Amino acid sequence: MGKSVNGSYTTKDGTVSFETDSAGNITIGGSQAYVDDAGNLTTNNAGSAAKADMKALLKAASEGSDGASLTFNGTEYTIAKATPATTTPVAPLIPGGITYQATVSKDVVLSETKAAAATSSITFNSGVLSKTIGFTAGESSDAAKSYVDDKGGITNVADYTVSYSVNKDNGSVTVAGYASATDTNKDYAPAIGTAVNVNSAGKITTETTSAGSATTNPLAALDDAISSIDKFRSSLGAIQNRLDSAVTNLNNTTTNLSEAQSRIQDADYATEVSNMSKAQIIQQAGNSVLAKANQVPQQVLSLLQG
Repeated sequence: MGKSVNGSYTTKDGTVSFETDSAGNITIGGSQAYVDDAGNLTTNNAGSAAKADMKALLKAASEGSDGASLTFNGTEYTIAKATPATTTPVAPLIPGGITYQATVSKDVVLSETKAAAATSSITFNSGVLSKTIGFTAGESSDAAKSYVDDKGGITNVADYTVSYSVNKDNGSVTVAGYASATDTNKDYAPAIGTAVNVNSAGKITTETTSAGSATTNPLAALDDAISSIDKFRSSLGAIQNRLDSAVTNLNNTTTNLSEAQSRIQDADYATEVSNMSKAQIIQQAGNSVLAKANQVPQQVLSLLQG
């Protein structure tokens, strides 16, 4: 039987986990699996269900009208739905194709594509499907470079120039021209006259909408926003109270200074002059009495000497 590989099979009805061996036989939890008429994988052997193997499963999925997907070792294989061969109502269906995405180291790509002397190839292995890309000797060079655009696609367009025009009346910006030496098919050319916008990342774009993430619980987000606003208002209120107190103190100081200035300016000039004159007279009288007191001892001494 060989080693088994675990995988999952997804249709519009849900996802089923299964195991497959090296011969392609499919089991679910150790039980034989079947493919029913609707292309679903099941353990129910009812009606005309056929034993499931990888060939039968892929055939049923590719011929279905809804498509499906297979997953092995982290790689997802998308099976497209079948399409009518013509537009007639009874036209036969063309089975859908199988696609998957794989990656390879950039060092491997560079070493292979820059090999000038020998034909080489790069193989993408997934365990179930594989794809080989060949490089012909002498045809790989640095002149034929590949680039990755902003959407993750591979392109040979190195650069391009887009010119814009501004309406002097309303300020609107539109695409005026496009030029590129390598984009001969104009794959990246915007339509002339298209309005130019700025997306959520701050980049210029001609798209009218920007991708965003949905809010899983908008009420909780609103509550958080309101709570943040309340905290901010509380902080502002405390600052405002401190400012009000400082303003009140400054007003009191201003009032006291104004009152002092008023008392100084409103002093009675006549009263103050009278008080000053009185003080001067008293001072002069004191000086006179002191002088007389000094003269009496001198007169007594002169009489004794005579």
